[in-house]
Amino acid sequence: MLFGICYLGFVLTGCGGNRSLVKLDAEDQFKIAKEAFDRRKYQDAVEEFKRVLFEHPGSGYVDDAQFYLAESYRLMEDFSEAISEYQFLIRNFPESPYVEDAQFQRGVAHWRLSPPYYLDQTDTEEAIGVFEEFKKKYPDSKLLPEVENSLFLAQEKLARKSLENGGHYRKRKEFSSAIIYLKFLLAEFPDSKFRREATFLLAECYEGTGRKEEALASYRELLVGEDEYVTKAKERIEKLENSSGSGRLQKQ
Repeated sequence: MLFGICYLGFVLTGCGGNRSLVKLDAEDQFKIAKEAFDRRKYQDAVEEFKRVLFEHPGSGYVDDAQFYLAESYRLMEDFSEAISEYQFLIRNFPESPYVEDAQFQRGVAHWRLSPPYYLDQTDTEEAIGVFEEFKKKYPDSKLLPEVENSLFLAQEKLARKSLENGGHYRKRKEFSSAIIYLKFLLAEFPDSKFRREATFLLAECYEGTGRKEEALASYRELLVGEDEYVTKAKERIEKLENSSGSGRLQKQ
């Protein structure tokens, strides 16, 4: 049986037992790769896009093939490989029209690799860095709403980790360690939904180390609002203000 363009990216010529393989030009090779991609045959697409890159490194299809190679890995959920390929595009083809999308998808890939908050958060931190860089470089991008949402979710994961660490050390009465985590949360994630809980825990830690004025200042921050921390803060403030001070609390 005689084929025209086979799926391996070569033209088969001849008949009977006499066949020869002729390498396709860049345009035809890219078309084969893109057809596989469009049919969601991503593993096949990976191999075909690689042929464009390796066999036609000077062609006008190189950045196209590089971007869709990264996309193929992403859609196969091989996010580590996708990140590497997006990075290669961004670094080596900075003028490519695909760079903006590649930067966004690189952040998304790191976010997809991000584990639960109680595990190592390296990929979460990487995602935050990529998204923040994207905002600076593309302030008018149509992707900005998605970037803002992903950035917020990633930051909330780190905030929760800091809150849990702070709460853990507070329970063990290791107040100095707890204070470090809680202050980090409040400084780095001022808009976090965990802010008020962290503020209350911080005040308790200040109280536990005898830092009465700092404890009062933190409790007073919670008086504006309508949640449970308003009542709790009022109770703690009243108790501290009515205490004898030096007899109950020792300065560090």
